[in-house]
Amino acid sequence: MNAKKAFQMIEREWKNLDFEITKETEDGLSFQADIVAEKYFDDSILLRGTLYNSGTFHIFFVFDKLDKTFANYDMINDLNDNTSFLHAYISEKKGGNYLELKSSTVNLASDEDAEDFFSFVLRELLSDNTLEYLTPLADETYS
Repeated sequence: MNAKKAFQMIEREWKNLDFEITKETEDGLSFQADIVAEKYFDDSILLRGTLYNSGTFHIFFVFDKLDKTFANYDMINDLNDNTSFLHAYISEKKGGNYLELKSSTVNLASDEDAEDFFSFVLRELLSDNTLEYLTPLADETYS
């Protein structure tokens, strides 16, 4: 698999997202874009991806800040228990704690497989099942 070619396929398929390559090495590349899904969430979501020539692909969705409370951890656990392809957690970054979701895969055989995985994960993020558990959690986030 060629990470650069796979990324170009993703860009062509998802023209509505304004992608930016944030790092490029001989092994792969990292990129990001803002996702606006006003129908589902009141704020934009930072999409980050890391794609390797080896066929490994990590996709992260970073929401706004989220307090570390028992209620929020309970909602995170519910989401993780009821979704298969997204893992939610609170990430500690400069300036606070953020709600983050991650999906990863390994051994992608082709550039097309990488684009298919990316499309699948975006659809999974906005699936009825995910939204049932993610929406109340996203409602607790703040800037």
